[in-house]
Amino acid sequence: RRFTTGVGRTLYNVYPIYDWQTEDIWRFHARFPEMPHNEVYDLMHKAGVPLSKQRLCQPFGDDQRQGLWLYHLLEPDTWFKLIARVNGANTGALYVQERGNVAGYGHVDLPDGHTWKSYTNLLLASLPKRTREHYLRR
Repeated sequence: RRFTTGVGRTLYNVYPIYDWQTEDIWRFHARFPEMPHNEVYDLMHKAGVPLSKQRLCQPFGDDQRQGLWLYHLLEPDTWFKLIARVNGANTGALYVQERGNVAGYGHVDLPDGHTWKSYTNLLLASLPKRTREHYLRR
């Protein structure tokens, strides 16, 4: 019952490693080296990514996009499929470590000669019509 969640009187969801810490997973693999693991973790280790930062999941969450630059090194075939399908993925990988206006997060400076309202309107005007209308409604 340690790694379970009751969802009914006699029904449980089981998450055997969901709540494990990073050290728990690698301790398990050290004890049972014959058990398979995803070799992308080995590639991340070779790329110098610390264990605490190694993560495999969809690449576009707030934390996950920090590792976007790794895709072309670790999984080149997947990377080419990704940039063919997701507009801006390559640009995102190039600038994900940046802060400020170029990335739009961290800290954004107000350009000279603008108020926040005029800068917002300038940015809205640069968007495609459908996207701009979406944000204007909100």
